[in-house]
Amino acid sequence: MTRHRPLAAVLTLLLLVCPVLPAAAQTSPVQIVPEPGVAPEAVLDVQRAVELSLEFFRREYGVDLTRQVRVVLVPDRTSYIAALVREFRVDQAEADRRARTTTGWTGGATILMTVTTNSARAFRMTLTAHELVHQLQMQVTAPVNPWRLYWMAEGVADAVAARIVESGGYAAAGAYQMRWVEVMRRATRRPDLQELVTEAGWFVSLDRNGSGTTYALAALAGLSLMERHGHPAILSYFRALAGTNDGAAAFQQTFNQALEAFLEEFRRSLSNQLGAAGGSRGLSLTPAA
Repeated sequence: MTRHRPLAAVLTLLLLVCPVLPAAAQTSPVQIVPEPGVAPEAVLDVQRAVELSLEFFRREYGVDLTRQVRVVLVPDRTSYIAALVREFRVDQAEADRRARTTTGWTGGATILMTVTTNSARAFRMTLTAHELVHQLQMQVTAPVNPWRLYWMAEGVADAVAARIVESGGYAAAGAYQMRWVEVMRRATRRPDLQELVTEAGWFVSLDRNGSGTTYALAALAGLSLMERHGHPAILSYFRALAGTNDGAAAFQQTFNQALEAFLEEFRRSLSNQLGAAGGSRGLSLTPAA
């Protein structure tokens, strides 16, 4: 721990002198804006996650993030609520609602994230990557809303974020998959993927079933599509969405499968896997017999 103190002291001084940090090179489209109370080590973790995300987009999708993005970091829930009101111009009730079940939010060209002093490095990096995937989704689908299938946007963001963090050697993507399966296995209430198609359904599930279960289900669905069809197909879905403005139509066009058929297939596969013995084994999302 001692050997990191000089670096932390230097970064703290930089934050006091210049609170807006470029995420990588001067040409980076992402700026990190830490508020008072955010640990210097957390800023470094977020900065590294930004670099890994931009590299991943370029390598796997052949796309550069061109949107000019601000990543605002806050140290606690109280600051998060205040920043939700300030950055996204929502009222107090809406800010409180969002803060009940989220620690990060993307809107327009702004990402807002809570990075507490005791949060784990992998959590900070995954959250950063998740929100940057949303920024890429918005870039590709503009001016269409990428959340036409809400679970698709959120599940893909989690699945891709796990691969981004893995690409830097910080955590194995398989560990995320095992955790999502275990969360679903232990859940007292599980939503159906059909319930997570709309924004309203998504937030009902967050309140009723918990954010862990809701995000885990979406992540497993996103992962199944990513593993079966590859990274380029995932980006193709969002490009198709830009042309159709219809989530189900874009899904059919991209994956050559009706959305309803996928939902049923996923439902049966998930049920079979969660009912099988074997603790926290990974989830195989091949069609159920």
